[in-house]
Amino acid sequence: HLEVASPQFSKNCMEFVLSHAINIVTIKILHIPKLLRADLDAWFANKPLNHLRSLVIFKGPSMSMESTMWMLKELPALREIGISDLNSADACKSVELKKLQFEIKKRDWDLSLFDFGEGVDSEERD
Repeated sequence: HLEVASPQFSKNCMEFVLSHAINIVTIKILHIPKLLRADLDAWFANKPLNHLRSLVIFKGPSMSMESTMWMLKELPALREIGISDLNSADACKSVELKKLQFEIKKRDWDLSLFDFGEGVDSEERD
């Protein structure tokens, strides 16, 4: 389990940890300064994180449904995902979130979306 809460934890530190922690199961990022979508691409592309089941990012880059779908393909064991910009309480009516929920249901994925409005997991999507 990895939980990053310190603003002093750099993107380079995260890259180092992820390149050596191939059996990591959960990642929760509360804040990493200046975190960009390109950083997520670099962290998760072609990394053997086959055991990662939960990824929650509280203060992160803007994520679209397309970028989230890419991440789901890169992380095959993922069962819980939460990226505040994509599925926050303010985005409940978001077209992107509804598209993501539809894709999860259509593909019959065993995946839960983290509910940032309540601070707890949302209902599992079938």
